[in-house]
Amino acid sequence: MTAKSLMEAFRRGDPAATRVVQRAAEYLAVAIGSAANLLAPSTIVIGGGVMRSNAKFLREIETRSRLRIFPPFQQQGIVFSLSRLEEDVVCQGAAINALLALGSLEVEGDI
Repeated sequence: MTAKSLMEAFRRGDPAATRVVQRAAEYLAVAIGSAANLLAPSTIVIGGGVMRSNAKFLREIETRSRLRIFPPFQQQGIVFSLSRLEEDVVCQGAAINALLALGSLEVEGDI
């Protein structure tokens, strides 16, 4: 089974796929909740091939993450969003990081 076929089965409501995806969402929520408590972000953007057009999985992650985020940070209205870069997010981030490390890219404001 591939990640793509797993997510297709999850979106169709397959019970076994749903259990696997919910478990993955739980692990991601632990990491995201910890990062949010450390950094207090206003927006959490999730990307990658598995997230492509996968708002249902995003809702699973968001619901579980919010249970782990410090209440005062919740009150500032954290927004969860799918990356517009979809599966290209990793390649784009690596390229930007490499250019920054080489001093070939100057950044003004947020990337």
